[in-house]
Amino acid sequence: MEPFQIDQILREHPKGRLDFSYCKGRYALMLLNWAVNDGLRASDHRITGDDGIPSDEKSVGHTPAVSDGSTANTRGSRGGGKSVHELKASRFAPLLDKPIVRRAIARTGGVVHPGVLESAAFDPSIVPAGELDTYRITFGLWGHKNHEHWDARWHQTTRPGQNIVLQLNFTRRHNRAYYAMLQPTDHHLFMMDAHPNADDLLTLAWARIDVALENGEALIEEVQSDWVSIAEWFVAHLASHDTPADDAACAWMRSSFAPGITADDVRGYVKTVLRPYAKTWSEATLSAALWFLRDWVGVRRIFFNTFDGGNWLKRIGDGRAPPRWIYSTLPKRFCFEQTASPPRALALSRNPEVRARLRRPGLSWFLLEL
Repeated sequence: MEPFQIDQILREHPKGRLDFSYCKGRYALMLLNWAVNDGLRASDHRITGDDGIPSDEKSVGHTPAVSDGSTANTRGSRGGGKSVHELKASRFAPLLDKPIVRRAIARTGGVVHPGVLESAAFDPSIVPAGELDTYRITFGLWGHKNHEHWDARWHQTTRPGQNIVLQLNFTRRHNRAYYAMLQPTDHHLFMMDAHPNADDLLTLAWARIDVALENGEALIEEVQSDWVSIAEWFVAHLASHDTPADDAACAWMRSSFAPGITADDVRGYVKTVLRPYAKTWSEATLSAALWFLRDWVGVRRIFFNTFDGGNWLKRIGDGRAPPRWIYSTLPKRFCFEQTASPPRALALSRNPEVRARLRRPGLSWFLLEL
């Protein structure tokens, strides 16, 4: 992406922050709700290249109506609807078996109207109190704006330019428990300084996104959680080292928390406080990315790298490869379908390295059309 394209997208967000509520399985409600809304305008906040937000909605802290449900979307949601039979015949049929969806659909009488499934996540009789939590979304940049400095292996992007980074930051509930249990110093053990974390918040995970407004497409380059992976690594490491004085990782741990914080405290945090976030971070992050792209940016053709294809295009060797499931199981869970047709931004790239790498036989991507 070019800097002016990123500015065009991010200038629409007051202070660059949004709230996003999530509970386990909410992605299924979101995808089915979009299927029901097919052909309707899902949001009045789509970016068209000019300033598309009505002037009376530009107050600082404004959250889009389709965001986390804290403000219910009523515009463009009357009438219409699809029968459960129609949904069973769609590519989203597997989502109907999710427990949260079954509970929501049981009340519809066989016809699902726009907005019903989206609002179900905020119904305490469907989602018990305490299971829905609100994350803060912030945005960052990744990559180099100067194409001459692009290095696929270093920047891990499939073409020159920059990515938007959607950062999913921890909930207040997590942060209260984390600070109380571990009393961290200014350095947070489970964040890597060189990675695209938020400047002043605790980042659970992020999605790196390459948006091509001119094509109405986006490519999700990466979904990652340093916090979860480092925390789980430390628990495994502590199991065999138990904080000996000469172990560098354990010394790093001791310097990250207040005096008196022990290995047992870290284990306790990971096994109790972090556990629910470790289970849902990937689906919450991808859900937030899809919501941002569809309902804020107005992009409905969304690509996702496959494991082998993404590693090839970004020159990621075996020793540095990400977890395979993120680039296989995760997009399939969201009903992405595999395609041999590349994103148009890649297919039309004039960069000789990109064009050469696209010639490899058997390349594929995941694609979701919303």
